[in-house]
Amino acid sequence: MNNEITTTKEVSKLSFRKLKVASFTNIFQFLNTEHVMACKLIKNKNVYKYYCQYLKKIKFYSIRGHYDKINCLVYIREINKNYILSASSDKTIKIFNMSTCQLVKTFYGHSGPVWSLTLITKDLFASGSSDNTIKIWNFEKDDCHKTLEGHESAVICLTNLSFENYLASGSKDSKIILWNIIKYEKVLVIEPGFCSFYYLKEININNLPYLLAGGSNKNLFMWNLFKNELELRFIGHRDEIHSFFQYNKDTIISGSTDKTIKIWDVNNGDCLNTLRHHTEGVSCLLYLHDQFFLSGSLDSTIKFWKINAIDSIDCFFTISIWSRCQVISDIRLFQKELIAGAGEDNNIHIYRIFSFDD
Repeated sequence: MNNEITTTKEVSKLSFRKLKVASFTNIFQFLNTEHVMACKLIKNKNVYKYYCQYLKKIKFYSIRGHYDKINCLVYIREINKNYILSASSDKTIKIFNMSTCQLVKTFYGHSGPVWSLTLITKDLFASGSSDNTIKIWNFEKDDCHKTLEGHESAVICLTNLSFENYLASGSKDSKIILWNIIKYEKVLVIEPGFCSFYYLKEININNLPYLLAGGSNKNLFMWNLFKNELELRFIGHRDEIHSFFQYNKDTIISGSTDKTIKIWDVNNGDCLNTLRHHTEGVSCLLYLHDQFFLSGSLDSTIKFWKINAIDSIDCFFTISIWSRCQVISDIRLFQKELIAGAGEDNNIHIYRIFSFDD
């Protein structure tokens, strides 16, 4: 049976006897707003019943407010309140109330697209921009608290470090800078090689902190922060690296615009497995819990993965974003069953995921 069923009319022509769970997953994969509204037109009652059963597993809606693509999302949780912080190429940062989908506040100050966000304290957050600066913001105020200057090109990624009051930034100028955010000054400049850095994250190996960085030169760099030296290089991707996470003490999982997700041994840099389910580049990854993680892609899908073992990882579900949204730039987990995806259609898409065992 054709796996790319895209219209309600095609669905209605199918015999319920021939339909399987996998088939309905593929049908759902190509859903958009019109298909959801049109599913009531399905004449075959059995098909309609089964079709709706899959629809009930995921509920989704959109939050609008930006005027250009959204590059980064951060979840902010307070007592009885949930907020989402978003950075956009429209040069602004916005806070939305997750419960009401209402815009709470807009932060103006950057003169270029905003690429990255990270929380510093409960009152402060930082942003990185194509204007080559990092800005520190206070949630309660509308103006910029402090501007950090030191990069010579766009600041694409930011991350907090475990030792208090330090921040790391990665840029297209091939530099990673560590900042003291109390004194607002540079502490260390790292130049591991010619590379535009797109993603940074601190990882822990044997209770020691390392900074892992990926970018345009296709490699992952693992930097020993105590010794201030390059510890290991992960070589295997064939294109830019935009996301990764530490799965356990021995394993790193990374996503690349070469359309693959790779699993690495952090002890020697060996590639242990390669996943090839996406049809375009992998732009973001999100570790959920236990054996599960998500991947977002330029193919406009979010895929759900289960790690049975390092050499046995299954893609068991796929969400397709609206056809206008060509790139999934970021995905975040909000509460236990709520995820948000953002991309080139300027909207934040919220998905409430129900049990896949029902």
